[in-house]
Amino acid sequence: LNESTIAWKKYYSDLSILSFDMYPYQSKFKWRERYVCLALEQSAGLAKECNQDLFIYIDAYDLVNRGYCDKMFRTHSYLLLSFGVKGIEYFQYGDASPFYDREGDWTKGSLVNWDYTKNKYWYDAQKVNAELKKLMPVYGRYENKGAYVINKKEGDNVTYMHNPYEDFGVIEDVDDSLAEATFGESPTYVVGCFEAKDGNGKAFTLVNMDELNDNSYGSDFSFPVRLKINGSKVTCYKNGEPTVMQPDADGYYSFSMPN
Repeated sequence: LNESTIAWKKYYSDLSILSFDMYPYQSKFKWRERYVCLALEQSAGLAKECNQDLFIYIDAYDLVNRGYCDKMFRTHSYLLLSFGVKGIEYFQYGDASPFYDREGDWTKGSLVNWDYTKNKYWYDAQKVNAELKKLMPVYGRYENKGAYVINKKEGDNVTYMHNPYEDFGVIEDVDDSLAEATFGESPTYVVGCFEAKDGNGKAFTLVNMDELNDNSYGSDFSFPVRLKINGSKVTCYKNGEPTVMQPDADGYYSFSMPN
């Protein structure tokens, strides 16, 4: 990324937006080898340095070979928000070249067909977009400060960061003992850290980084993760809807975090 950073500063630093495409889920079985969070961390830092907004194309092609598109769109979107991304885009592939037959009909794997008709993936995207639209007024009141990882697994490249923001001070303790006792290990989470642009409030995103499966979003069972949070009022936004949370007798807040 160093050469790309130098070139961007030299030729494009006067633009208002830094944008690129990112496809971490190209393979269910190999995506953890990719340095996804590192790329987001460095890109977010470069955008801040150049006073630019960060826009990213999410993984939204070759969808006919996947069974988890609504979940993939949502997980990728919230991962991007965890690094302060201001724009989420869907790349629409279409090839009218002489090699079209050889390469296959990629449009069957995008949100819109070759004849501009909408397919089921378009509707999957609209569900996620509607949810994010509800969240945006709240998201816009906070500034991203960085991200860090909970329960990082050794050798897991996808969640590696060069300089994680571990001085956030909001999540004081994590209890994932039910998941650990049942499955042998706890899920890995990425925490996006935010501070209010006006006032002293703080906020965070919490993204389950375990491998995606073919079940539709919301159909997976998961044990709640219990967080001890340094805050007087805790509001959770899930599916775009706010819920004021109450701590248990031990001072922990419980969050359902299916992948």
